[in-house]
Amino acid sequence: MAGEMQSRVTQDEVIQMAVQMEELGRDFYEALGGATGDPRVFQLCHRLAAEEDKHCEVFRRLHSDQAARGESVMLADEQTAAARHRIRERVVPTSETIRQVACGGNVIDALNMAVKMEAEAVRFYTHLAGSLPPGNAIEAVIAEERTHLRLLSAVRCGLEAGQ
Repeated sequence: MAGEMQSRVTQDEVIQMAVQMEELGRDFYEALGGATGDPRVFQLCHRLAAEEDKHCEVFRRLHSDQAARGESVMLADEQTAAARHRIRERVVPTSETIRQVACGGNVIDALNMAVKMEAEAVRFYTHLAGSLPPGNAIEAVIAEERTHLRLLSAVRCGLEAGQ
């Protein structure tokens, strides 16, 4: 029973971290879109920021479902801050880094950051989905994150080819 409760808490904490990841992803795309002068990159970032917001809602619903079953814990503010810090260190660059890269004219480097971020999200969510029943909502998020990877790669390739 204690091991079962620990896995529930761990899964709940991971879901709460996923909300944080998606919020930071949205912030990343908003910062990149605002810092670029390329209309293709701006439009893509606007679209991806909106989709990251939808992903936040998916994870919030999962968290609410767990709370309704009594399987949720509230993370302390320090835990939430620590989770955001870990995600920033490992997955999402800071807004200042994004602005420096995009304003420095190196949009391709910024898109490379985005590709890395999306690949990390896919890896993280795939691990999380493995602990949930088949057909869970996270599988749809994973599919969308993979679509983000393809879109980002296509825009990056177009820019590299001078198109």
